[in-house]
Amino acid sequence: MPRFFFDIRDGCRHTLDEEGTELADLQAACDEVLAVLPTIAGTEARSRGAREIVATVRSEGGAPLFRARLSVTTELIGAPDPAALGGS
Repeated sequence: MPRFFFDIRDGCRHTLDEEGTELADLQAACDEVLAVLPTIAGTEARSRGAREIVATVRSEGGAPLFRARLSVTTELIGAPDPAALGGS
């Protein structure tokens, strides 16, 4: 089975996959990336503003094979009730 490497860029943070993951084929690697992007976006759901998360699938030889981007923009509308945000 081929090994694929998943590099993630989330704003200023870059994570290079040095171990890789064995998957059946490139389509399985693409599916994996598309499944994990929303999870990554949800890890900092309280951040405000815009952010872009980019995931790149690389081959064992290091060649980029697939790239997916997820853009998330969040904003508070109006004057929120502090209690609704978990404050006092």
